[in-house]
Amino acid sequence: IQDDPAGLAKALDLPVPVIPLELPSYQKKENWGASETFYQMVRALAVDSPEVAPTRVRPLCNILGPTALGFRHRDDLVEVIRLLNQLGVDINVTAPLDATVNDLRRLPYADFNIVLY
Repeated sequence: IQDDPAGLAKALDLPVPVIPLELPSYQKKENWGASETFYQMVRALAVDSPEVAPTRVRPLCNILGPTALGFRHRDDLVEVIRLLNQLGVDINVTAPLDATVNDLRRLPYADFNIVLY
């Protein structure tokens, strides 16, 4: 679409989050496009989070980076989660793998992030 997709989405007042992306796919690699898409989604959705996080006892961590198409990402994720549990750390969100819109809104609640890839 050569017009203004962000303006069009805003004018339609859709009942779902719409995040406009400008990805020149012919100029960049697929991994860059996936990374940029995830970045824009987090920027658009995480700002809507309530300022007060739920109370908790153990530290809370986000695991960022694994995808469904990544070689060994699922195996790596199982191992990292196991190690974090042994250290007494709970997982807040794993994204983008299996993350929902509500998961992305919860990202600011974590004490720290682990970026795998």
